[in-house]
Amino acid sequence: MPAPVAPAPKPRSEAELKEFWAKRMKRTFEDELLNYRYPIAEINERYVFLARKIEERYQKKLQVSMVSTFNPASKQIMAGPMIKNGIPIVELIVPALVNNHGWLVEQHGEKLGEELFEISTIVGFIHELDHLAYGYVSEDRSLDSLVELERLAWAQTCEYTLRPLVEKDAVRLGESERIYYLAWINGGRNPDSPAWRKFIMDAYAHTRK
Repeated sequence: MPAPVAPAPKPRSEAELKEFWAKRMKRTFEDELLNYRYPIAEINERYVFLARKIEERYQKKLQVSMVSTFNPASKQIMAGPMIKNGIPIVELIVPALVNNHGWLVEQHGEKLGEELFEISTIVGFIHELDHLAYGYVSEDRSLDSLVELERLAWAQTCEYTLRPLVEKDAVRLGESERIYYLAWINGGRNPDSPAWRKFIMDAYAHTRK
């Protein structure tokens, strides 16, 4: 999932990245979400559903890995799905998460920035699970293939994660998530609508040269 803007990347040491994970990410993922204890019921229920669906599809449990280098396609990419030796994996790209965290705190202040970062990271993670659960993964690196997979995966994320957060829980979304939610609503909640296709194309064109 790309960040809403491109904060200037800053070099981070391995120790700094591990410290960020321990202080900011461990509770959210290791202590709460991955143990089915996330405090927002809709997020917790969606994670349980997708994790089970992923295990049924691949006959192996989901693995989550921490990556200490930027994605070569774009320094804005904060997470990504992959299948390695038949194992479904979500990679969390920690230097991109660190940059997004710093940018949100700088723009919105510590309290709101932390809240927006939490939601942004969780939504991004659930989005990668949507890719894996529904088989929206491919070795084809072309823009056309990417847009096809993303329009389908984001349709799932918008309908079953962002809509409940906004319409049931009244959660405040960050800029990026709000843009996706509005594009989905404006596209008639139809993954085949021309408006939705164009939105996804525009959102991901920068990741392919």
